Amino acid sequence: MGIDFGTDSSSLADFGSDGAPHVLPNALGQIRTASAINVFLDRLTLGPGFDQTRFPANGDGRHGDGRPGDDHDGVPVPMSGFKRPYQGSGGTYQRGRRVMTVDGIPVSPKLLGAALLRGLVAETATGRPADAPVVMTVPHAFTRTPREAVCDAGRSAGLNVTETLSETTSAALAWLWKDTAVDGQPVGRTRHALVYDLGAGTFDAAIVRTRCNELRVIAAEGDPTLGGRDWTETLAEDVAEQFRNKCGHNPFTRWRMQRRLLGECERAKLMLSKQRVCTVPIVTPRRTEGIEVTRDRFEGLTEDLLRRTRDLTEFLLENAGIEPQDLDVILPVGGAAAMPAVRRMLKELFGTRATPDHAARKAFPDPRTAVAEGAAVYAAMLRASPGAGDYGLSNDVPPRVRRRLRAISLEEVSAHSVGVEIEDPNVPGRRLNHVLLPRGARLPTAVQMTFGTTVADAEGIRLRLVEGERPEAADCDRLGEYRITGLPPGLPARSPITVDISLDERNAPHVSAHRVMTPEEQRISAGAHDLAPLKTEPLTPSPGSREELEATQRLARLMPHPR
Repeated sequence: MGIDFGTDSSSLADFGSDGAPHVLPNALGQIRTASAINVFLDRLTLGPGFDQTRFPANGDGRHGDGRPGDDHDGVPVPMSGFKRPYQGSGGTYQRGRRVMTVDGIPVSPKLLGAALLRGLVAETATGRPADAPVVMTVPHAFTRTPREAVCDAGRSAGLNVTETLSETTSAALAWLWKDTAVDGQPVGRTRHALVYDLGAGTFDAAIVRTRCNELRVIAAEGDPTLGGRDWTETLAEDVAEQFRNKCGHNPFTRWRMQRRLLGECERAKLMLSKQRVCTVPIVTPRRTEGIEVTRDRFEGLTEDLLRRTRDLTEFLLENAGIEPQDLDVILPVGGAAAMPAVRRMLKELFGTRATPDHAARKAFPDPRTAVAEGAAVYAAMLRASPGAGDYGLSNDVPPRVRRRLRAISLEEVSAHSVGVEIEDPNVPGRRLNHVLLPRGARLPTAVQMTFGTTVADAEGIRLRLVEGERPEAADCDRLGEYRITGLPPGLPARSPITVDISLDERNAPHVSAHRVMTPEEQRISAGAHDLAPLKTEPLTPSPGSREELEATQRLARLMPHPR
């Protein structure tokens, strides 16, 4: 199975016996499940979509009919706190100044992420094995920490998360699988495509090259702080200002009124993609008012946001050495990519390739589900591999489909630079990021460096890998910490230690180390080799099966039913 874990909505796709990925509907018959959780005093359930959220109409916390509005009604919380800004398992949600809790447990992004995945799978993947391999998608710009958080949330939900895949790569894979010649064979000529992925919480763009069953990512860029939610918040700020100027008071200091305004502006944003004028209703204890919003005003307010996506796309083209006319296909992905201003901008950049004819459009995956479909194809590729064992494809899958799944080759690029944390020789106590593997490196990749021990008779060496472009190590994400042991006694200071650092096909780090043999050791080995291996062990082990089981059991108690 493949899961698109989105900021506003998520979807799950499975690879069918007909050789195609299929997005599975939820209990409401929808192919996208709202990425929101209702938080009650003692339980969690799947919540309404951001554009469907309803709060008490009155600012004093009471419903329009006078009933009190409190936590017994359930507080809908979106997933935006999980993906942007990333807070990790230590962060908590607050309602006003109060930390939100469920059954006495603080509500964290990780808990809600796991609850969403549990509810999504319970509603869509009924009847499928509980230990079926799952591929989760993540924004390309995510560093290792949030990627691992996505996996941890899936495991807490009881899923067998085997791999993560960048969302742009997943969408391109869905296109590669669907775009076949008339005879059902993959297209043989080389083509270049741009994936423009503007979701609710993040923006990514990638240039890929395809030929037959080969998919190669040439370059990719992303901004994890830019997404469709920014368009909504910008509109909400303008509507709130118009209301204050018109009515003379500000009711939006209350948490529920803020959430209600954002929900109304999300609906307005969707309506403005289909019509040129709409009205945002504002209901307060003092009065009810409608604020008229036009598409022209909305696009003027958010012009700088659209420019950021254009600048990043043009930078991507320049960095890859690709001219706009060199691209054969433009693949818009994500709900926010459907905004008219986005489509016009893409047409300005790429001409008719951004608006293909009907025949060409049939080869495109649905922008709303392309990421989930590509993840399902990749999961099927893993299951079709010779070492899949008990998790292999079902016997219903035709042999020709199996052969093609095994024939697909996928190459990605690293999202961030990888470096070693070192001490600044000029400023005591300052730790720097010494970059070894630059971002955009083709995966897998590796580098070998030689370092000297800092003291005599060292028992071990501690090596810290960081991920990021900033010169200060503290400003980068911690990729891993390793301890190198097995050094012989009496080793003098500045003794050379050779360290091999590599990133595998899925951007996971690996570290090994060797030391130069002494003349006596080289004599004993008869010159066969001059390097002796050292023991390398990570100092940040992953959570054990016991912790994962406890998290799964706790979630099952808090969320006995999806809705």
